[in-house]
Amino acid sequence: MALPPQIQVAAYEALMCLLDSIPLEQRRLRVLPVVRQHLQPFSLDIVMQRCVARNFGTLLTGVG
Repeated sequence: MALPPQIQVAAYEALMCLLDSIPLEQRRLRVLPVVRQHLQPFSLDIVMQRCVARNFGTLLTGVG
């Protein structure tokens, strides 16, 4: 069952806020695969697409 876009956006933004408090190794091993899995579908709602675009730099610097 897919979550409504508003819940997905809230969860993604919360994760971006918490990213700095997660150890780098755990970000790479646990967080990145989960984010990748949820962003895989090309049918992402436009609200989620905007959220990802807005936070993409944070994600890249957070796992890099």
